[in-house]
Parts: sequence; structure tokens; C-alpha cells
Amino acid sequence: MTKTKSVAYDILTVITIFLSAIIGMILSLFISLGGITVLCRDIPHDKIPEVAYQLVVVFFLVFSLGLATGINHLIIRVFRSIFHCEIDECNSKEYADGFYVLFRSDQTREDRLSNLKADGPAGCDDGAYTVYLGMSYDELEVAIYRMLNKYKSAYYAIPHSYIMPDGVTCLESPKITLRAAMQAKDKMREDETVFFIYHVSYPERKSQLAHTNKHSEVVVIDTGDAS
Repeated sequence: MTKTKSVAYDILTVITIFLSAIIGMILSLFISLGGITVLCRDIPHDKIPEVAYQLVVVFFLVFSLGLATGINHLIIRVFRSIFHCEIDECNSKEYADGFYVLFRSDQTREDRLSNLKADGPAGCDDGAYTVYLGMSYDELEVAIYRMLNKYKSAYYAIPHSYIMPDGVTCLESPKITLRAAMQAKDKMREDETVFFIYHVSYPERKSQLAHTNKHSEVVVIDTGDAS
């Protein structure tokens, strides 16, 4: 299985928090070491009003927040150019977590699909469906064409929703990123199928499976277009 979700958002969050903490430490050291006195060294200490200290503290707090926000936006732009999608979208549950190409073999297609369902490469989350959603080479080409030429978008929403075996849980308009689609196409042959992998949590209040089966259930949705 090839993972497609980026860890961009997590990295961004860690970097931003780290930089904010560093700026906060510098601010604290500056104030504790008499920074206000250094700035106002030409003014007698007893004539420095208390409000001056407060204004300096507010200034550095606003400065640190503004700097962290600026760095945040800069990193977002960098990761957007690398991963070809918005950071929050790359980590959305609606997007495929990875993909698996069903290569040709001596086995029948039914046997390969059965093996995929029984012993697929994706990790299973307890209390959730693991869904393998198949796309033929031609379907993938259409999706890539629409992303590049029609919608000018970094992601493609599959125009279908799929009801899970409990009759309640639904995989609604699953999405794939342009990066994931291009990666999958590079690994496929024209008569092969790629299965994008999603994890769909049981709705706790509605799904009976949420109460009777705490283990993951695997669902294979096959287009059947490739032999």
C-alpha cells in the first residue's frame, strides 16, 4: 500500500508552536533582564511610568503572534506547492489514506478481490470500516483530466456515495488528491485496478455494529471495469 496523506498539518503545528515558544522565552528573558530599562536608559528609572512596561509587554506579545502567523502562512504555501493540496484537506477523513494496485496475476479476479478483503495491506481501525474503493485505469485518467483541465483543482470528489453493510454508515463523496492520482497512475497498467483506501467510523448512536462489533470490517467496492 502506498500512503497518500501528508503529515503537513502536524509538522506545521509543531513548527508554529516551537517558534512561538522560542519567541515567548526571548520576550520573558528580555523583560526579566531589565530590557525596558535598556530601552529607556536615557530616562531616569523612577520616571519610567508603569504603563511603559505594560506597553512593551503588549508590543512583544502582538509581535510574537504576528510573527508566528506569518511563518504559519509561509509554511502553508510551501507545503501546498509540495503536496498539491490544502494542508487541512490533505488530512481530512474524506480523503484516501492510501492506495493499493491490484496487479495482474494467475489468480482469477474474484480470488484476488477475496484475498484483498481477507488480508489487505491497510491497517484496520477498531470501530470503523476499512473501505477499498476501486477505480479502473480509464476512470483514473478521467479524474486526473478533470482536476488538471476542467476544475483546475488539486483534488477530485468521486460523484458517488456508498452505503456500508449496516445500512446506516455512508462513505460520502470520497476524495482523492491530484498527487495520489498521479502516483497511482504511474504504478498501474491499463488493464489493472487501483483501490483507494478509506477508514469510515461507525456512527455510534445509529449503527448497530457500533455496539455489537468493535472490530474493523473490510468492504471492497469494485468497479469491475478491469479484468
